[in-house]
Amino acid sequence: MGTRTPWHPVPHHPGVLPSAPLCARRCGAGSDSAYAKYPQSIDAVAAEYRLTGTRGADFWGNSVTSTADTVTFLEAKTTDPSSPILGWMATAAPVAVDGTRQNGGTGALPSVTGTKWGWSDDGSSVVASASFGPDFSVAANTYGTAEQHTSDVLGAFGLEPTPPA
Repeated sequence: MGTRTPWHPVPHHPGVLPSAPLCARRCGAGSDSAYAKYPQSIDAVAAEYRLTGTRGADFWGNSVTSTADTVTFLEAKTTDPSSPILGWMATAAPVAVDGTRQNGGTGALPSVTGTKWGWSDDGSSVVASASFGPDFSVAANTYGTAEQHTSDVLGAFGLEPTPPA
């Protein structure tokens, strides 16, 4: 996801369990406090799951990951029935805490069961999403708007974007 990731999954790790609202409604303040309490959590999970493109930073919002690592992590979670993360992704709020609609990107693909969205704090320069379905996981990142992100994702799968209702 480049040099700054707008979203980093806060994965389950012994002693580190994110709250459902944090996963469902992207909350910067919640992420700040969780990462301040567990500053090694991203590096520990990256090592545990062999996520070679993921590393923590002094501030959680400056941590980096890759779409490949995100898919690797989601695939591991699909075989972990004790993890609540996929359930939280499946019940994500349609609108984030900051008012951003959470309805595009990989979440617009057919057969998606759950999605996590992310975006840069300036609102338009970087948009990311990761989703899972019955037999797949997918992640994408776009330098552009949410609409461009959805168009990129759907175009990659040969699908046409549906105009907003």
